[in-house]
Amino acid sequence: MKRIFVITIATLVMAVTLNAKENNTALKNSVLNRFFGSVDSIKDYTVINDVKTYAGKKEQKRELKIYYKDKGHVRIDVISGDKRGGVAIYDPKTDKVKGHRGGFLKNIKLTLNKHSKLATDIRGIATDQATFQFFKRQIEKLKSSPMVIDTLGEGKVSIRVALPESLSVGKADGWKLYLGINGLPYRLEYFHGDSLVQESVFKNLKINTGLNNSVFKM
Repeated sequence: MKRIFVITIATLVMAVTLNAKENNTALKNSVLNRFFGSVDSIKDYTVINDVKTYAGKKEQKRELKIYYKDKGHVRIDVISGDKRGGVAIYDPKTDKVKGHRGGFLKNIKLTLNKHSKLATDIRGIATDQATFQFFKRQIEKLKSSPMVIDTLGEGKVSIRVALPESLSVGKADGWKLYLGINGLPYRLEYFHGDSLVQESVFKNLKINTGLNNSVFKM
């Protein structure tokens, strides 16, 4: 009788474990598919990004306006904070960045490697790594990796995943992406170990407004 009881308990534990795994897989697939579909529906967008970046004792606070147009064109204007008035425009055809710094240097326009220190933040994150489309490509490469997905209420979820060295951004090894009810990011956090090294809040998102190509020229 005792043996039957033990077998029954073990069977129940296994069933609960398998059911939990199936539920987690279903949730993961649902969240990722909604995210991928939402990003794929975008032809162009603008968004304000309040971003704080940490590198050792250095701290960089900026408010950015990000412009994106299909096929990978990106423009970032520094609205306030460090390097205010600077502009960076990424051209996917050349894989380079054109831009200028703020203030009295705004008339000096340069074409740079996208990983140049003048074209990145203090952690080396590049202009084309700040878009929803880049986040999608990263998650697609990581979709078979273990993820922690939390439901946050009001249709919001978060995705926490480790970044292997081959996919590391800004020398971070962890990533937490927050998605709103529309399936698109409203917050992003990068981690190195247990330390938060960058946090971005996205607001004033405008999708498919028909951005003119002139926005991406200088």
